[in-house]
Amino acid sequence: MKNKDFENLFNNVKPVLPSDALKERVLKSAAKIPVIEKPINRFFLTMRRYGAVLSALVLTLIASITLLGFYSESYYEVYLDVNPSIEVEVNRFGVVSGVNLINDDAKDCLKGISLKGRSPEEAVTVITTVLSENGYFSNDAELFISGYSGSYKGITQTIEALYYRLTDLTEQQGYSVEVFTGAFTEDQRKKAAKENISPLKYSIICEVLALDDSYTLEKLSDLSMARLNNLQKSLVNYISEEDIETAHKQNISPMRYELYKTLTEFGCDMEEITSLSTVELKSKLNEMKASNIDKLNKDIEEEAVKNGFVTESERAKFNVIYSIMCRDSSYTVESLRDKTMLELMALDYALEKYDVLKDLFG
Repeated sequence: MKNKDFENLFNNVKPVLPSDALKERVLKSAAKIPVIEKPINRFFLTMRRYGAVLSALVLTLIASITLLGFYSESYYEVYLDVNPSIEVEVNRFGVVSGVNLINDDAKDCLKGISLKGRSPEEAVTVITTVLSENGYFSNDAELFISGYSGSYKGITQTIEALYYRLTDLTEQQGYSVEVFTGAFTEDQRKKAAKENISPLKYSIICEVLALDDSYTLEKLSDLSMARLNNLQKSLVNYISEEDIETAHKQNISPMRYELYKTLTEFGCDMEEITSLSTVELKSKLNEMKASNIDKLNKDIEEEAVKNGFVTESERAKFNVIYSIMCRDSSYTVESLRDKTMLELMALDYALEKYDVLKDLFG
C-alpha cells in the first residue's frame, strides 16, 4: 500500500466512542456514589503543634525521677556499734537517705528520731549523743565505726574522717568511749543482715567462733561490742599461731586443742577427755584449777604456820612473802620477816612488773 492509501484509510475511520445513552447512565450512577471524607486526626495536630513543649516536659519528668532515685538511693553505708547497732545510708549527694536500727537496743533508744536529709557528720553526732544520754557509754564502752560501698572508692577516707569526728566529739563531751574502725566482707554483710546484726559485729563473731567452738552465734550476738572485742583479743593472746595451725591440721578448734594440751599437763588421760565437748572440757579445767588452788593455799598455810605466822594478819603477810620468793628465789623468809606489809607489797609489785618487762623484751 502506498502512503496515499493509508491517508484515505485514516480519514474514513470513525472514532469508537460510547453512545450518548451509555454516557448518561454512567453519570447518573456516579451521582449516587457517597463521598467519604478522611477524618482529621486531632491528636496528631496537637502533637505537631505542642510536640516540642511535651518533649521538654517528658525529659524534665524523667530527669526528676532519676534525681529522686539518686536522692533516695543508698550510695554507701556507715555502721555504728556499741551494743545498739545502727546503719546510716548516705546518697550520692552526701545526704542521709535512710537509717536502719538493726537490733532492739537501737530501736529502744533511737526510735522516732529522724536523720534523713542531714549530713553524715550531723547524723553520727546525734546518734552518739543519744547513746550517751541512754547510758551506753560506761567506763569500758567501745564505739566501733565501719563502712561499706559497692562503688564509692572514697569510702575509706570518709570513714576515717567520721572516726576523727567521733574521737573529737567524745573528748569534748567527756564520753568514756574508745572509737575503732573495722572491716568486713560482702559475704559477711549479707549474712549479718539475715541475723539482724551489724556486719562488723558479725565479722568479729566469726573470728571468735573460728577459735572457740563452745560459743554460738546467738550467744555472742547479745554481747556488747566491748565484751565481744575483749573476748576476741583474749583468745588471740591465749592461743599461739603455732597452736592454731596445729589445731587446723587436726581439724579441731584451736581452743579445744589448748584444752587438750593443758588438761594432759594436769595429768588427764587423753582418751577420756577426747569424748568431752569443749564446754565440758572448760568445766573440767576449772575444776582442776580450783582443786590445785585449794591445794596450793593449804600448802602455803602449812608453810606459814611452820615459820611462825599464825594469826590471820600474819598469814596475809606470809602470802606476800611467799609470792616474792616465787618471783625471786634469792629472797628467804628470814630476810623478809621484819619488813612492813607496805614494803613487802611494793617489792612484790616491782618484781611483778619486772617479770612482765622480761617477758616482753627478754
